[in-house]
Order: sequence, then C-alpha cells, then structure tokens
Amino acid sequence: MAKLGSLIFISKLVLLLNFAVTTLANDPNDFQAFYYIQQLKPIEKMLQTEWPSFTCPQIGRKFWLHEWNKHGTCSKSVLDEMSYFHTALNLKNKINIFQALAKAKIQPNNQFYSLDSINTAITRATGFRPSIFCNHDAQGNSQIWQVIHCVDKSGVKLINCSSTPNNQGGCSSTIKFPSYN
Repeated sequence: MAKLGSLIFISKLVLLLNFAVTTLANDPNDFQAFYYIQQLKPIEKMLQTEWPSFTCPQIGRKFWLHEWNKHGTCSKSVLDEMSYFHTALNLKNKINIFQALAKAKIQPNNQFYSLDSINTAITRATGFRPSIFCNHDAQGNSQIWQVIHCVDKSGVKLINCSSTPNNQGGCSSTIKFPSYN
C-alpha cells in the first residue's frame, strides 16, 4: 500500500464489503484482542461517531481492532494504539473528503463518476495523491470503497501514496458512489 515505514490513514467513505473481521475477537480467551479492545474504551464513543463502519455498525470494536492490526501496527514504533486512533481522527478532521468531492459535484447518490475525477478532486483539496479502492455491488459495478491517505512515520504530514497496483485498487475507470443513507 504505502511506502514501508509510513502510516496509512484510511478515510472510510462507504464500506459495502462483507467484513471477515466479524470473526475477530469472538473468543473471550483471546487476550491480545481483549487487550486492544479494552484500550479503545476511553475513545469508543468518539470512534462510533467519527470512524464508523458503514457496512456493519454493530461490529464496532472488531472493526477498529482490524484497523489497528492492519494499519496501526505499522506505526507501532512511533504511535501506540491510542495515539494511532487520535492521529487518524485528527487527520480525518483535517481532510474533508466528502466536501472535496461535493465541490467537484461528486455525491454519494448511486451515480457513476470517472475514477480520474474522484482522484483529481481529492488531490486538489489535499495537495496529495490518495489511493482509491473499490469493491463491487450485487450487479458487478465497481464502487468506491476506501480512500486512503498516506502520511509520514510521525503520522502528522501527508505524503503522496505510491501508485496502487492492479488498476487503482480494483476500480474500473468509471465507478459508482453509492448512497449510504
């Protein structure tokens, strides 16, 4: 995804992927999962509001555990769990992807937009190239799933994401921006 040593910040736009993470932390004897989930308790309400899983809101802690295991552990030498989540939320609040897309007349309205126009709108707003990932709806249409911004090791400074292999994260040249309401 990003260069080695970089923290990856993910701004979940619309998650319509059936998560395999629902199986994470189901075993009460899984101490590591329990530990990380306990670490999030002080900021759980904030995470529910600021960083929800649009696909499966009821998985909450398991979703954030997945985010830490998948992305946060890359920055473990610099950011502990709480610092990772606070840093990610601070960056999310600085980067208003919905506003950047709306300014380019790109809305979550089940319409199709060019991948280039989405990339351009976000790059213009942030000054940095994101990585965009797609999944497919029931009809097989490519739809926006994740927008990833890369940051330096400190988690403070945005950097350009390196090119995403496999045609920009599974996206076709025209992608659907599904409504999430």
